[in-house]
Amino acid sequence: MSTGTINSLYDENSGRPVLINFQNGILQPDKLKEFKCGLYSDKDDGLTAVVASNNAIYEGAISRNDHLFNNFILTRNKKTGECKLIAIDKALLRIYTKSKRKLNEVNDVSAVKQIANLNKYFGSKRTKMVTEQRERLVVDVEHIKDTLAETAKETQVDESQIVPSKLDDADSLYRPPINRNANKIENVYPLDVIIPPEILDELKNSAEELLDKDESELDLYDFIKVEYMKLQQSQSSERTKKAQILLYMNCLVGLMKQPAKSLSSKKFKACPYSIQVNTYLLDNFTLMSSTGRTRPLSMRDKCICYILVVSMIAFNYSVNLDIFTKDLKLGLKKLQDISRVLAFSFKGSNKNTAILSLPLPPPVVASSGKRKR
Repeated sequence: MSTGTINSLYDENSGRPVLINFQNGILQPDKLKEFKCGLYSDKDDGLTAVVASNNAIYEGAISRNDHLFNNFILTRNKKTGECKLIAIDKALLRIYTKSKRKLNEVNDVSAVKQIANLNKYFGSKRTKMVTEQRERLVVDVEHIKDTLAETAKETQVDESQIVPSKLDDADSLYRPPINRNANKIENVYPLDVIIPPEILDELKNSAEELLDKDESELDLYDFIKVEYMKLQQSQSSERTKKAQILLYMNCLVGLMKQPAKSLSSKKFKACPYSIQVNTYLLDNFTLMSSTGRTRPLSMRDKCICYILVVSMIAFNYSVNLDIFTKDLKLGLKKLQDISRVLAFSFKGSNKNTAILSLPLPPPVVASSGKRKR
């Protein structure tokens, strides 16, 4: 085996030989004479190797990894045995396509305008149309930034009017506000939060009058009438307030049962006992639209939730859901799902009676599909 001695090392940064390879093929030796090669320098991309044949043009960036390693070719003189190490560069050549010269990649704005003018004067109808469309879509970004900056300076925010939302993911805007940190059961759904005191006071006289009437004179829904008759026999100091709550709930049930079309009628009254209560119910459980007063699904759900919460307060935090299936025209399963969302629970195997007790069960997220805890 012959040996040699390395006497010199050539590592010139400029003028290095380039070892090329084709990305999707192998160069045949008999085709070498058909190729022309060249190296081109670019400020952005650096050195680029270009090889041209009769049918195609290939290009590739010069790969140089000075900070990692160098590639060398070893040459040996057979007569003297001297060897030389020559540093080389590498390039992977790909076929050249014209896509790199698309108009949208031209950075010179003046050049773009010149090309657009030429297209409008000398281009075909389609070219003219496309050019005009592009010009209409051009946005002056700097002008928009300046406009937004001026608008932001002129905008004043009254921080005193900003109220941070206290609703968590398990609460909803149409659901009665719940106090999950309550130490007493009556503080979970405070009465003065569910029904404003001034609204409840508006029903006091009417509630007292109904307590003195016979059963046949009570124009109430059946399950509310049963509770009213119990109050008539009671001597509790809370009798009048319970009667007011029941009367308010009777108005809510009536609003829920009322056909949506009749809500726009001027004759309709959600509460026949008080103008203030009637206005309050319409403002909070219906919406005004261009076609009149409506009751979308969100308001319907809100009304159901408030009926259940008010009944829980009126019935000492234990409610038989069967009493609502007839008047509200809702299935028991639907009422059970809503009850769980409202933090109600069920004792043992009796799924018809909902209770409100401490500690409260984990929040339930209401969704159109399955419930998620």
